[in-house]
Amino acid sequence: MAMKIAIFLPIHSGAHPLFVSSLSRLVAFTLMVKLEGPEGPIVPHIETFVFSTSNVAFSRRKLAEMALEWDAEWLFWLDADHTFPPDTLARLLAAGRAVIGANYRRRDPERVIHTAVGLNHGEPDLADGEGTEEILHLGLGVCLTHSAVFRKIGQPYFSEEIHSDGMTTIGEDVNFCRKARAAGFPIHVDHALSKEVGHMAFTELRLP
Repeated sequence: MAMKIAIFLPIHSGAHPLFVSSLSRLVAFTLMVKLEGPEGPIVPHIETFVFSTSNVAFSRRKLAEMALEWDAEWLFWLDADHTFPPDTLARLLAAGRAVIGANYRRRDPERVIHTAVGLNHGEPDLADGEGTEEILHLGLGVCLTHSAVFRKIGQPYFSEEIHSDGMTTIGEDVNFCRKARAAGFPIHVDHALSKEVGHMAFTELRLP
């Protein structure tokens, strides 16, 4: 079964070298192996879309528009400061979930903070989970989404909201997950994959 898969790169200031390596290996692997989905073998037709602005929500909206115009069935989000194994896309496709991705660490060198939040909300640490699990929301740094989600929720697919304190915001990824869940699409995390995804952090180096 031929299938159009759009790989999205919402890049602003550049891509980390380790991300470029991960992406190259992922594309090569995906085109070499026999892909399997819930409905049988998949013959992938992969296209890469790049959009660059300082507004991530706007970049994601434009990328989703491009994919739907191209008539992609699957929209695969990859942030340019992440690392991931070559079989990432193959594993997420095999899961057959409308929204499924990785739980990775936020870029805080002082604390270990996970991007995924479980259904109970009081259990933010999902690192010890196994298999796939339904959750409230997750980051879109490594996330596969089906086009049906976007066609149902409509624009704006991604937007930020300001909290009542006027200072903090609800990110575009959390907002998207909320819209998807409201439209009847559960959000899932792949725990095994999560343990193999890295998030590049930048630190200041000084002479002793």
